[in-house]
Amino acid sequence: RSLLLDGNPINVDFSSMHLAPNLQIVDFSHTNLKSLTGLAPNSHLTDLHLASTSLSGPFPPEILTLSGLLRLTLDENSLTGQFPADIDQLPSLEWLSAHNNKFNGTIPGTISNIETLEFLMLENNYFSGPLPESLSTLPKLWFLDVSNQGGDGGKGLSGPLPSFATGYTSIRRIDVSHNSLSGTVSASFLADADSYLLELADFSSNKIQGKLSTALSRFRLGTYNFQDNEISGLEALLCTSKDKCNAILCPSGSYNPQGREISANDPCQPCAANNFFGSTRCGSEPESTPSSPTGYLSSKNDREILEQLYDKCGGPRWAESANWKTNQSICTWFGIRCAENTENALLVMLSGNNLVGTPPSTIFNLPLLNTLILDSNEILFSFDGIQNATNLETIDLSSTGLNLLEGIEKSASLANVHVASNELVGSIPQQLFQLPKLQRLTLDFNRFSGELPQMISEASELEIFSCAGNLLSGQLPAGLGLLQHLQSLRLPMNKLTGTFHDSLAKLASLEVLDVSDQLKKGGGIRGPLPDFSLLVNLRHIDLSGNTFSGSLPSLFLRNVTRLFEFADLSNNLLTGILPKEVAPIIERIYLRDNMISGIAPELCSPSLGGNIVEFACDAILCPPGSWNTIGKQDSGYNPCTECRPAQYFGSSSCECLYNASANSNCDGFVYVLPDGQSNETIDDYGIHDDQDTEYYFGDNTTTDRMILENLYDTCGGYYWWQSKNWMDNSKSICEWFGVKCVDNKGEHVKSLQLDANNVKGTPPGAIFQLPHLTTLSLYANPDLSFKFEGIENARQLKRLVLDATGLNSIDGISKAPNLLEFEARFNKLQGALSQEIAQLKSLKRLSVSHNALVAPLPDFSSLASLQDVLLAENKIETTLDEIHLPSSVRMLDLSGNLIGGTIPTTFLNNLPENEEILIDLGNNKLTGTVPSSLARFDDLSLQLRNNELTSMEPEICAKSKWNGGDVGRYGCSGLLCPVGTSSSNGRQSSKEGRCVQCKESQYLGSSACSNDKLILSAASRMPSRWIAITI
Repeated sequence: RSLLLDGNPINVDFSSMHLAPNLQIVDFSHTNLKSLTGLAPNSHLTDLHLASTSLSGPFPPEILTLSGLLRLTLDENSLTGQFPADIDQLPSLEWLSAHNNKFNGTIPGTISNIETLEFLMLENNYFSGPLPESLSTLPKLWFLDVSNQGGDGGKGLSGPLPSFATGYTSIRRIDVSHNSLSGTVSASFLADADSYLLELADFSSNKIQGKLSTALSRFRLGTYNFQDNEISGLEALLCTSKDKCNAILCPSGSYNPQGREISANDPCQPCAANNFFGSTRCGSEPESTPSSPTGYLSSKNDREILEQLYDKCGGPRWAESANWKTNQSICTWFGIRCAENTENALLVMLSGNNLVGTPPSTIFNLPLLNTLILDSNEILFSFDGIQNATNLETIDLSSTGLNLLEGIEKSASLANVHVASNELVGSIPQQLFQLPKLQRLTLDFNRFSGELPQMISEASELEIFSCAGNLLSGQLPAGLGLLQHLQSLRLPMNKLTGTFHDSLAKLASLEVLDVSDQLKKGGGIRGPLPDFSLLVNLRHIDLSGNTFSGSLPSLFLRNVTRLFEFADLSNNLLTGILPKEVAPIIERIYLRDNMISGIAPELCSPSLGGNIVEFACDAILCPPGSWNTIGKQDSGYNPCTECRPAQYFGSSSCECLYNASANSNCDGFVYVLPDGQSNETIDDYGIHDDQDTEYYFGDNTTTDRMILENLYDTCGGYYWWQSKNWMDNSKSICEWFGVKCVDNKGEHVKSLQLDANNVKGTPPGAIFQLPHLTTLSLYANPDLSFKFEGIENARQLKRLVLDATGLNSIDGISKAPNLLEFEARFNKLQGALSQEIAQLKSLKRLSVSHNALVAPLPDFSSLASLQDVLLAENKIETTLDEIHLPSSVRMLDLSGNLIGGTIPTTFLNNLPENEEILIDLGNNKLTGTVPSSLARFDDLSLQLRNNELTSMEPEICAKSKWNGGDVGRYGCSGLLCPVGTSSSNGRQSSKEGRCVQCKESQYLGSSACSNDKLILSAASRMPSRWIAITI
């Protein structure tokens, strides 16, 4: 099926190819291939890669007979003539790359007939004429590069710049730089492109004229490039100050090697000879003038060093080596990214690329090297010479077999060091913590032993320290409490002992704390449990698998915010009665397998919402004399069942299942299956009925493995960006990329996360048959065709994340029995939001912002557990009277819709007045007065910018805690700027962000000063505290 002979000095004869009817993938790149004569029509061939061969002359017509072709690579050859107009005879192409050839004539518009096309790379040819408008209709086009068509002095692509007003809905990168396109940037420029997903739009070095349109304000600064054109100015709303304007383009009469001001240390320089915005040189100064700072080595040195790396690490056998050791710019070489407007390597990224050997020490002589990523290769690495890499900030040598860190301490610039999954043994070198700029250190899954060095306290800038899965012992050093910038401390699966130092429980910066599973290797942190009440920024804490004792403190995590996720205290020696004071977070505290003797009755009140409404105390912990696998009931399918030997609350196992004969309390024991059926036959392998049908506790790894293999085959696993260990029968599925398993329960999938991983097609319905699956996350895979068929089988599924997947329907979601969180932002949902949402009785979080949803909305009032409702940036045209919420809601985002009418006095009247409530109604069409009825809330974050509101009742302006205290500090302006003024947030949020005079502002809460239509980016419409960043 696959024939991969790239990188060998061979010729190829295709005359017998018909004898291989199952052949699907062919790679003869970097060979002496001269002709495709004999290549027979083949409907099975999906991949043909012929880069850097001896092909010359016209486009080989034999290729057009391969009707099933998905990916075609013809880069770096000597192909000439016009590109074939009948290229659409390959109707299934997803990848078409033919850069660095000598094709001429126009780019054929028939390419737009290939609706499956995602990548089109034709840069560095001799094309001329216009850029076909029809390319905009390609629904899946991610990557378009037609730059540098001016070879041999030619003008390249010409004619007016396309309007880009419609289409390009999936585009991530578009590069048409170094051509001769003219005309202006239209007011609807890239209007259909997703500003959240667009990475680069490069139109530099053309002949584009006029002012840059305000339409570009939708996109992040640095996303678009218009240097070296004939730009005469920037429209008013595109930037609001000189500094911000210069960051887009240097003004006329100035220049900068980057065409814009990157930082305050590299400003736009005066040059009277420059008549246009965005000049990268002064007057007629030749382009070859060095643009890199004085003292940098020439690009010739960079080329020689990189060629040494290629030669010493088996370059011809690399998985990908496009353009390496050719006469092309090193900036086009695979895995190399250069500093802007230089030929100096800034980033070297060759992760998992089959490097074998010893990288040369001269790699550290690359003068601008900032990032070196060589993880997942079989290399023998040395840090000799690292002191020469004065700009090196990040190095990743994980999974390389590294066994020494000697010399790394000589670096004066390293901030991020990642050396996980290697052969490092002995004590952690103290010199690591003397790196003066160290911020992130990852040492997971090595064999470090001994105590954590006291010298860690000297790493004063340390933000993230992770040393999971090693053999560290002894007590955590008190010096950890001196690390005032520490955000994440991860030390699970070691054998730490001793007690927990008070200073660590006072680190206000800490967001993640994980010292779980010390017992497994013979350790166990002991002593009373701190209350951690000073850790105000904590997101999650995992202390499970230790020997903490005593009772749960009444002040436990008292001051955490809504960003808090969970605290896992399971498998310890905690005793006593759970205190009522932990009620706000009780369902996020995991306490199974301790020695808990009681639960305060206030914790079982239905008013707390969540599963407690339905299952009372059982939703916190199963009572004595019962059990289930998670120690509590989280659904109707997973009740607490009888187990007489269970002495304490929260048992997750039952002795009667495994050793019934040794315990008289097990006499007559009958296990009740989750569906209510009894089963009396128990053996050493699990629970079976009379037909030996395997149930929940049998070894079901074969089923889980088969389901994952089916997913891999169905959804193009071969082409996933990351697929480490998948389909490797020698590896546990728990070691497969993106898979997490249930602790201590064998190979049972608990979480599957394949985000931004090029997963395509329709995941098989069998994925919902993974019996322990709680989280399924597939966001940023835009070619998915996700279906909800079979979701009724996912009884444990709690979180489903489908952001940016192209989702266009949620039909069938109502059958999800226990779904708590559903995320589907940045998709293609249209029409009214399905009423099926109202049938998800356990739902806590609904996030469907940035779609095209319209009114009417479902009646949410029956969803007693619903806390977060995020519907921003849709097309919902209704009034607030028509929106019905349950009393459990704490966050509501309806910004960027068409909500009209007044704010009714009954709005939010069923929500509790003493809870923190976050409401965003900005960028709508609300009119009239902000009513005094809202003043009953003590702590309300209320965003109302850019509506048509004309007044506020005075009681509102006296709410000192509102908007994070801004109303207390700035009065009414802390809620809405007065008429005739404006602020970037529509209100005053700081001394610097005050409301300033704006005569055009007719309503309260203006965020821009213009009569023009406000064009705001999605990010600017969302309060900063609500923006979630997943890394």
